[in-house]
Amino acid sequence: EHIAAPVPDLPPPLEPPTMLLAPPPVRVEGNDPNLITAKIELMLLKQRQVELREGLPFLYGWKWYSWARAFYESTNKFNLLCAANQASKSSTQIRKAINWATNEELWPSLWRHTPNQFWYLYPTSKQVSIEFETKWKKFLPTGKYKDELIIDGKPNLYAWKAHYKNKELFGIEFIVSGVWIYFKTYAQDAQSLQTGTCD
Repeated sequence: EHIAAPVPDLPPPLEPPTMLLAPPPVRVEGNDPNLITAKIELMLLKQRQVELREGLPFLYGWKWYSWARAFYESTNKFNLLCAANQASKSSTQIRKAINWATNEELWPSLWRHTPNQFWYLYPTSKQVSIEFETKWKKFLPTGKYKDELIIDGKPNLYAWKAHYKNKELFGIEFIVSGVWIYFKTYAQDAQSLQTGTCD
């Protein structure tokens, strides 16, 4: 079962996927100002839905399995995820990591302090590059949500930048929220991993 992600002011997450349906067409006959206004409002709503789906794909761009949505929304200290191959396990974890790095309203329920560093583990640095190109990029914010620090007069917590060292990706910085997601690998020296601290 797939569940659509909500758009602000539309039904909550686990209701039918109304967000992905286009608003019904409105025909304007004559010069009735109410009908013209209604048509303009529907066009603006549709534009906003498209902007959110494309700009914030981890929130609005993809449908959810009900179990994936439950994992994504969980604030338990331990979350274990087991599902079939190619069932969106890693995609769900990536979406959750991006949300936790950018959702300030959620932070007080998770930590007693402002988080600043998450670790995301992969077997090797080559796998980091592959996963970033094939998965992370399709969920990370795009367009103005990626690049602009202020949107509509408010800080844009979604703004991000990828950081590389020796041509290898080592982290994503969410510039306004201040959170970094560092990519660590099992192939790294164990001492290097022992000395780190993450939220």
